[in-house]
Amino acid sequence: MSPRGALLGLSIASAAALSVTALLASPWVVVSLLGTGLICSILLNNGYARALKSSRRPLSRVPLDRLVALEIIGAFAPPMVAFGLSEAGVIPTVDVDLLWAVVAAVLSGVMVICFLSSLVDWYYVLPRRDGLIGPPPCKAPEESRWQRVTWFWSVHRLIAAMAVIGSVYGLAVGVGLWLNSRNPELSNGIGGTVAVLLAVVTFFGRRYLAYIAHVWHELFSPSPALGEHLETKVEGEPISGYVFNVSIERFDLLNEDDVITHVSHGDVAKQCHHDTNTTLCREKCVRGNADAKGRPPTGGHGGCLYETEERYLEADPGARAFVL
Repeated sequence: MSPRGALLGLSIASAAALSVTALLASPWVVVSLLGTGLICSILLNNGYARALKSSRRPLSRVPLDRLVALEIIGAFAPPMVAFGLSEAGVIPTVDVDLLWAVVAAVLSGVMVICFLSSLVDWYYVLPRRDGLIGPPPCKAPEESRWQRVTWFWSVHRLIAAMAVIGSVYGLAVGVGLWLNSRNPELSNGIGGTVAVLLAVVTFFGRRYLAYIAHVWHELFSPSPALGEHLETKVEGEPISGYVFNVSIERFDLLNEDDVITHVSHGDVAKQCHHDTNTTLCREKCVRGNADAKGRPPTGGHGGCLYETEERYLEADPGARAFVL
């Protein structure tokens, strides 16, 4: 998750959606969305700051952390201003059908959930995976904490995925109701219009729904964790590597040549050998140092932060309540 890419886009989208909702929806809806998003963002930042007290932060991470903090402010400050001006009567509220107010609120909720999911990646998962907080999984795959980190990673991404697909179904229902109210003769009543739209959404989203089902099953059964060495087959071809990334669609496996291969959840569930006793990085770091290679740790396939040289480290991180 890159602060200069997806995270920035989600921040802008959240600000826009929440600002529109502030002018259309009930004040309680707006306050709930803003309060939930802001409080969760603050708690994630605070947890990251407290975890950093005993860790070393590379200089390449410092401006990115500041950018993420600004993106949090950018996501929630403009909607708060819009809401305040609307309540004060400076900006007139917009009278629309209840359906469109609900649509705006649903879209805002989805944007907030996706934005928070990205913050969980940046503040909780990636610092641990990349060796910023404790040894990375490529050095200590046998540690039990990787099961917890991987499970939490899967949970928050599953919640975001369910929010997205749920909102699409909700919009399909809303559009069906709107079409039926405007054109009663379009189909056999409300049920017919809504059923057709839900069937269309299900058809085009069937692969996405299958991904969600696989991840849901893995949450309640033994599944691969970060750092585990996996051996499986994809279309008859043997594939092996260490679990580096977990998403709704697949596992990303990293090998000794610093090359990533992709394996679906279904392929792992069919036939897979797990090994937590073999480490990816033995004599030297396979991924390399982020600063030495000039690849800042932006959440993608960048370098590891665990062996960053002293001259690239923050001089005195000290104790802090927040990272700004």
